[in-house]
Amino acid sequence: MAHVRGESRITLPTDEFVGRLESLYREVEGWLRGTELTLRRGRVTISEESLPRYTAPYLSILSPEGNELASLNPVGIRILGAEARVDLVGAYGSRPIRYLSPGGPRLATSAHEGGQVLETHTRPLFPGVGREGWYTVDQRRPQAHLLDNAGFRDLVRKVSDHAI
Repeated sequence: MAHVRGESRITLPTDEFVGRLESLYREVEGWLRGTELTLRRGRVTISEESLPRYTAPYLSILSPEGNELASLNPVGIRILGAEARVDLVGAYGSRPIRYLSPGGPRLATSAHEGGQVLETHTRPLFPGVGREGWYTVDQRRPQAHLLDNAGFRDLVRKVSDHAI
């Protein structure tokens, strides 16, 4: 049987989540500075199980003509396998961006016989998490990549079919 360790640790306070979103959006603003794109912020109400409703910021990326190419939509903090998640959404799909701690979540497998544990193995659910931050995960071979300028621009292209 496989279990994801760390899921009980996903009780990140909502104000810390909002602060991490604001930090991500400031980074995105810096990455897109000098382009012809316009960024627009707003707020959305989030409902998560066993948490009071709260508001969190979203960020829309607009073309020079004012059309929305993509938006960063907060999902929440009660996320299996991550401390928080925001989705980059466009006309051609969406891509999750996960907030992960160093090492990331771990997958544990155990072999049992007669009610006794014979052996236990753990491995990272997403290899490549070197430090705390926002990550994308390559689903073809689960590998985490710290979000950076080039990676973000590539994600926007994938969800919007618009090269930045």
